[in-house]
Amino acid sequence: MAHRCRVCDKQATHKFTRIVNGKIEEQYYCAEHADQYNEYVKKPDMQQVLNAMLKSLMENADDPEAGALVEVDESKADDIVCGHCGLTYSEYRKTLMLGCARCYESFGERLQKDLQRYHGAVEHVGRRPGRMADSRNERIRSLSELRRRMEESIHREDFREAARLRDAIRELEKVSEN
Repeated sequence: MAHRCRVCDKQATHKFTRIVNGKIEEQYYCAEHADQYNEYVKKPDMQQVLNAMLKSLMENADDPEAGALVEVDESKADDIVCGHCGLTYSEYRKTLMLGCARCYESFGERLQKDLQRYHGAVEHVGRRPGRMADSRNERIRSLSELRRRMEESIHREDFREAARLRDAIRELEKVSEN
């Protein structure tokens, strides 16, 4: 079922979920209205953003490899500001909520450390219940191992073993499809 924007009745592209008095409330918006009604993203103070960027540029004017969003030490975490949404690194640290997709680029390695600490990985591995994800990952590892062993068998010209491994790969792929 396609959801419609609460404001203009266009196709919804964004969903905001809130819990109000113990009840889950879902709100759907089109791309045009999503930014206006997103109460989780603080509207940027453009003066603050520009000041932080200029300060960063001035501090690193002698360094030709420095960019507009440079790494600074932890004590100056407030100085890092997402140029798109205006969220500062220290505000992110208070709530552990990012303001926009570009915050990932703005906060760089510091954010990767947090992702590793809190989620155990820095890359998204999908939304699956734990056991399903584990069994799927195990099948992928098994397939990779079987393919590697088949390649070694072919290289050694042990074609009987390679054919046996090929058949095992096909069986495991059939199971994975179902």
